[in-house]
Amino acid sequence: MKTTYLRINPADNVAVAISPLHAGETIEADGRVITLRTDVPAGHKVTLKNFQAGENIIKYGYPIGHVTVDVPEGTWVSEKEIKTNLAGLLDYTYQPVEVHTDILVEHRTFKGYRRRNGDVGVRNEIWIIPTVGCVNGIVNQLAEATGEEPLRQALSLSIHRNALTDALAARTHLSAQGLVPTAVRNTAGE
Repeated sequence: MKTTYLRINPADNVAVAISPLHAGETIEADGRVITLRTDVPAGHKVTLKNFQAGENIIKYGYPIGHVTVDVPEGTWVSEKEIKTNLAGLLDYTYQPVEVHTDILVEHRTFKGYRRRNGDVGVRNEIWIIPTVGCVNGIVNQLAEATGEEPLRQALSLSIHRNALTDALAARTHLSAQGLVPTAVRNTAGE
């Protein structure tokens, strides 16, 4: 039987539809069979319990927000019914700590090279790293487009005039939308 949904963490009270789910179908959680009340698009959350307004949605084992209305189990839940638990402003003060090291000044080296004019340099690389897999195609297109001279010059990070970056590379995301490697392994039945 094909897996159609994923409960990322055992503590989660929602599951994620891997493929579209349809009202009337059943899913299982905690040894209970849940009949879906609504269609659930692929990639979206379905409730595994009855929620009262104000209750937390748990995904990845942590609260990701709370429902703003009562939501019965087996229902598609989206940003329309969920509000973040973050509120107000967080105070932050930067307080650097001075660190002293006992590194001798003589014989220090680094991985670089000497330029023709006597200066030293290092490789200037730009890595485009997406945070989610759904933009991998765009990231690859952007990296490929850097062969065009105007874009290459615009992306140059070198402090030397007329110098270009040595490389621009796409480092694409290896897993699905926000899924951690453990969750990906769980979909494979490990």
